[in-house]
Amino acid sequence: MTTGTEPSGPRLLPVADGRRTRAVLGELLRPRRGTAVAALVALVAGAAVSLVAAPLLGRIVDLAARGAQPSALTAPVATLAGVAVVQGALAFAGIALIARVGETMLARLRERFVARALDLPLDTLERAGSGDLTSRVTDDVRSWARRCARRCPSSPGPRWSSA
Repeated sequence: MTTGTEPSGPRLLPVADGRRTRAVLGELLRPRRGTAVAALVALVAGAAVSLVAAPLLGRIVDLAARGAQPSALTAPVATLAGVAVVQGALAFAGIALIARVGETMLARLRERFVARALDLPLDTLERAGSGDLTSRVTDDVRSWARRCARRCPSSPGPRWSSA
């Protein structure tokens, strides 16, 4: 398991530095760039649409406070419901696209790892032991997946529009 500190013994298997890691992530993202951009556009559009909710709520409160007829509330309430549906659909689409990009990148990363491990000399793999390989496949990829999940918005509207 990698903990961010250098191991006390000699390193048996190669470890990429930060620059190489970023380069590989760029290579993994490049084929899915269009999907990633579509996800970003959907999330930003959803956040923009959600900005319409506050003025609509204010209009509804103003109408109710003035004692307006219930029919006067119909249009703003229906518009608010439409805004909620559109924002929800855009957020769902954006998150689904991000998941697709992330899952594809993780699958390619695992494939690259296995191919790289198979290219290493057998004696190096035997000295390292199966624990090091297993640790890298599970812990390192899981750690990267967690970091990605933390950086990806799970609900963009409230976080971006409440500022």
